[in-house]
This record gives sequence, C-alpha cells and structure tokens, in this order.
Amino acid sequence: MLDTLSKLRSLSLCLTEVPSTGRSDVQEKQKTIKMKPDKNIKVQVHYMAANKPFEADEPPETTVGQLKATVLNAFGLKEGGGKTYPLFNKKEELTNPSQTLGEIAGDKHDLNLKLEEVLIQG
Repeated sequence: MLDTLSKLRSLSLCLTEVPSTGRSDVQEKQKTIKMKPDKNIKVQVHYMAANKPFEADEPPETTVGQLKATVLNAFGLKEGGGKTYPLFNKKEELTNPSQTLGEIAGDKHDLNLKLEEVLIQG
C-alpha cells in the first residue's frame, strides 16, 4: 500500500506546475502542439484548355485572389477583353478574393479546383 501511495505522489508531482512557466506539463504540451505551423495545402487547378493541371503546395493563408493570379500566369491567361476566369470548388464559384485556402479546405490538406473561361457579352 505504501509503495502504491509513493508512486501516486511521484505521478502527481509530474503533473504539477513546471517551475519555469507556471503551467502544467499538459498545458505546455498543448501550447507546443498549437504553435506548430499549419501544413501546406496541395492545390490542383484544372483548366480544360491546358494539357495538365496547375499543381502547387500553398500555405493555408494564401488567398483566392493570390492563387488566381498565380494560376492565370501559369496558364498564360489574362482577364479582360471580354473574358474572365472564375475559379470553382466543386460547383461553387469562389467569388471572395480575400477568402483563404485554409478556410475553403477546412480540415483537408488538398484542394481540387477548376478554372473556367467565361465570355462576357456586351
């Protein structure tokens, strides 16, 4: 019985506050996990007129506007002159250029997007 009590005291000392920070060992581990950088998102953008899709690993804080500019450049496209190139996630058009890829991907680490060419009449 005394041996068990001794082990419990030892265990409880391991879970008490860490002298340097005043936080428990568990809190320190949680803090370390939260501070790890987010993984990049594997982005694939398909464009019907291209032989192969655009592929890149992007940080989750990359915005739709930044990605679109990179994709248009990679495919040698420019908006204007009666053409626009919207990006789609599944069937939903990505209309907010400030939205981040992390917001779109959620807990996934990949995005499979589509770039379409739209002719503007007028």
